[in-house]
Formats: sequence, C-alpha cells, structure tokens
Amino acid sequence: MATPFVIGAYAALPAERAQQEEFYGSLAQAAWVNGLEIPLRATITDDLPWFAQQIAPSFTTNVLTPIPGTMGKLGKNPAFGIASPDEAGRALALEFLIDAVNQVKAVNDAVGRQVFTHIALHTAPTATAQREALVRSLATIEQWDADGAKFVIEHQDAFIPEQAPQKGFLSLADEIIAIEEADAERTFISLNWGRSAIEGRGTELPLEHVKQAAASGKLEGLIFSGAHDVDGDYGPAWTDAHVALHQDEPSSIMTSSLVASAAQAATAAKVQYLGAKLTLDGRYSVAERVAILQRVAAAAGQPNA
Repeated sequence: MATPFVIGAYAALPAERAQQEEFYGSLAQAAWVNGLEIPLRATITDDLPWFAQQIAPSFTTNVLTPIPGTMGKLGKNPAFGIASPDEAGRALALEFLIDAVNQVKAVNDAVGRQVFTHIALHTAPTATAQREALVRSLATIEQWDADGAKFVIEHQDAFIPEQAPQKGFLSLADEIIAIEEADAERTFISLNWGRSAIEGRGTELPLEHVKQAAASGKLEGLIFSGAHDVDGDYGPAWTDAHVALHQDEPSSIMTSSLVASAAQAATAAKVQYLGAKLTLDGRYSVAERVAILQRVAAAAGQPNA
C-alpha cells in the first residue's frame, strides 16, 4: 500500500478564487495526492462553507500546520511558544493550540467526517526554547481531545549560535527526548527536507534527520521543500522559501535523487505520510503548479505520479 502523499497547497496557491478552485480540483483528481497540509494563522479559513467544498473526499490525510500563526505571534512576543521558559509565553501558546483544536473540530463538522489526521506543533521560541518547558506542554496537549488527530512536532531549523536562524527552535534530539519524557503516546515527529537542509547548511542533514527520527520510532511524516544556497529570486541564501526541485528552480539544492534517498529511508521506517510544499508564484499556471509538485511525488516514488 502506497504511503499517503500530502500537498502544502497554500504555498503554491494561485491568487484568484477561480484558479484556487481549479487548483484544488486538479489535486483532487490526481491519483497521487491523498490530502493537504493546511495552514493556521488566526483561523483555518475565513469562509468555512467554501473551504469545506474544496476538501475532496479523496483528501483523507490532512495536516494542520499552525506555523504561520506561531511566527506571527512570536514576532509580537519573543517569549511565545510551547517550549518557552517564560510561563506566560508558554500559556499563550497552549491557548493558541487549543483554539486550533477547536477549529479542527469545526471543519470536521462542516465536512461531515474527520478531515484532519494530524496537527503540527512547533517548538518556539527562537533561541531560548527549553526541552523541560516542552515536556510540560506535551503532557498537557496529550490530554486533549483532537477529534482523532495525532500531534506531530514539525521540526524546524534548530538554533545554532554561530548562524542566523530562520526559526531557531529546539534540536531534533531534544524534541524526540521531550516526547519520551512526557510519555506523549499521541505525539510524533514530522520533518521538512528544506528546513533540515537550512539547519545543516547543505544536503546531508535531511537524510540524517530521517534516520534519527526513524530510530526513535516516532517518525510520522516527511515533507519535501527545497532550499537554496545562493542569493536570488527567493531571497538570501538559506531562506525558508520552499523552493522547487533543482530541475525546476536552478538555485535549489534539492534534487530528485536526494528526494528519492530520503523517501526510501522514511518509507522503510513506515512513515505515515510523505508530501511536497513548494512556493510557486504568479508566473505559473494551475497545470504547471500541479506538474512541478508531481515531479516531487514521482521522485519520492509515489505510484501514478
């Protein structure tokens, strides 16, 4: 049985509503797509009836990622985060997440089934995150009713004093240990290829992270975003810009062979989903967006891609 493949559609979403509907419809018809990675800012959607219509019956593996909302709040309050040593900042992050859980339930109710299979967690704040604080937060989160969804710590680039961070949260090792120390049976690890590449400033760390998470028995997901090591259209080098494969974006260091190696290691560890999240701007048609995403799925070994 093929590993479910999810698309971070919001990064590649066209600007116009009609094209958005066409894009969602094209993904729904693609045999290699099994669901979406859906962002949470303040709300999952400002138009729940319309959004519910875009959630096709074939989208059975869907991940809520609150990273946009987390970064927005962190920008206003540097102590915000579930790994914050500041108790007020940690409490605010837990309030944000329980609201996210309630919004998940609202979407599930509107669609009439369990839409969200996973809810991502992020180990903010930047530079000051502590494993002990994360353990306390995970012990709380473990008690929540999330309508059947699992929780996944979506690893970002870890804080490394000698390099400028994009997120600068906890290390993967600390995140894994925190899950164990909190006895958080419903919490797992999700990786993003590009964010691990940004952390390691190269192409080696993504596969190392896959192996590390697999060895813990907690690897749940692996999403493929590219990274770029030169300044260019996507900003300064090592910006978290979700660039496409090297064949589609020459500044990207993510090649098809690197995707294949990481996907094979993750699949061998019985990862529960693979996926792609690529930033595609207004120059691309809907068909081109789908084709660029499909090339990642094909590199990851997805049938029918």
